[in-house]
Amino acid sequence: MIKPGKFFASPARSFLAVSALGLLLAGCGGGGGTPVPPPVTISIGAPVGLGNSPINRLAFPVVLSGPANGTLTVNYSTSDESANGGAACGAGTDYVSKSNAVLTIPSGASGGTVEITVCNPAAFAGAAAMKVTLLSSSANGQLAAVNKVAYGLVNNPASGKLNDTGMTSCSDASTQGACPKDGFANQDGDLGLDANALRNADADGRKGFSFAKAATNAGTAEVVSSNTAVWNCVQDNVTDLVWEAKTALNKTDVFTHAQAQAYVATLNGTAPCGYTDWRLPTPQELASLVDSSVSWSGTSTAATDQTFFAEQQKAVYWTATGDVSDATGAWVVDFRTGLVVPHAKALQDAGVRLVRGTASTPSYQAAVAETVADASTGLTWRTCVDGLSGAACATGSATAFTWQQALARVTALNAAGFAGHSDWRLPNRNELLSLVDHARSNPAIDPVAFPGFPSVGGNALSCWTSTPYAADGISAKAWFVDFISGDVGIAVLTQTKSILLVRG
Repeated sequence: MIKPGKFFASPARSFLAVSALGLLLAGCGGGGGTPVPPPVTISIGAPVGLGNSPINRLAFPVVLSGPANGTLTVNYSTSDESANGGAACGAGTDYVSKSNAVLTIPSGASGGTVEITVCNPAAFAGAAAMKVTLLSSSANGQLAAVNKVAYGLVNNPASGKLNDTGMTSCSDASTQGACPKDGFANQDGDLGLDANALRNADADGRKGFSFAKAATNAGTAEVVSSNTAVWNCVQDNVTDLVWEAKTALNKTDVFTHAQAQAYVATLNGTAPCGYTDWRLPTPQELASLVDSSVSWSGTSTAATDQTFFAEQQKAVYWTATGDVSDATGAWVVDFRTGLVVPHAKALQDAGVRLVRGTASTPSYQAAVAETVADASTGLTWRTCVDGLSGAACATGSATAFTWQQALARVTALNAAGFAGHSDWRLPNRNELLSLVDHARSNPAIDPVAFPGFPSVGGNALSCWTSTPYAADGISAKAWFVDFISGDVGIAVLTQTKSILLVRG
């Protein structure tokens, strides 16, 4: 099991980094004018929660602004918020509480970890449940009072939350820049975790992403600082997936699809971070790492976070999923452009980044008033593409819109209170991709949850997302999902496509 993993300090976004106060940790200089080292500050961050299902620990990173000058001890205590602490796990106890406990940070180290045993992970889902307070710190005989807190919130691993896209800019017909854009309201850059100032600090991943580095230590994984130079895996704190960390030696390795499957056994034999259940990802999982804000150009980085995935190549990477319409193909994600497309299994090579964790699949509930909820993501969808209606989506015909018209159509439906709600929107690219069923084609979507979905070629099978395309600052393009097979591609904004609305 991983030693620290991540559970969140704010709903849907787990970063509540506490600002550091000036704390002098170094001792006073002796006689003869010995210089006094500069002050070192201390802070505690939002917790990481790791462990094989269920989660069994919260790990709060305690971070120094520089190396400790001598052994540093930090006293800390926990207190209840909406969960119950106790001396040991048992009936009615959600976590094991601490009172004036001690964290020791060795000389030269730049931080440590406060670990809290979790007894009932479900108690931490939905609201801040417990609090860790740093009480005091001492180094070289000096004692300094501190009062820094971080809140523990477990995001239920079964919730299968989706990553946001990284897109914080907005597009119109001619420019790409700051949001909002007049006449192009409520696109991806206006909404979501990436646009939420309380949840998009970059310390644990750019904008709405949230990652943690972990290194193998004594056969298990230990969360390390984000500036650590060597790490073995990366935990995604939104999706609860853990990713293989590539190295300078293997970062450019490419494989046929059969070789990629063989690589799974090879990596499991080395047990990175103590795990032996590594596998090829699904298209949805691998695409969740794409940062759609990265502008594709000859000098751009790969389209993913460069702190946590520093060895990521601007190349295509294999998924586990075969192309149902062509047995010789399998799906790949292109980290140059963000495209999700099929690739020839035996004729084309691609990179590999393995993952572990429970794959999230849709869990559709019974339809209510032409809407269907997906319990795996917490999203509620309109069952029919716009223009169709009725329980079987058999009335009317699918309507095609330009991207601007699609955004305007959502505004109009909200003004009319469609299905009793006024918060409908176009889905971003990760949300719309979550509906794709790669085991089906024409249409590649669940026919029970989305009855009457068009099953012939043409615009009706392609649906706009709210995510504009970033390429050298070019506007006038946006992402769409093609439900003939499940491709994720780009189109100019003046093309017409269907829309499938979402809320939540």
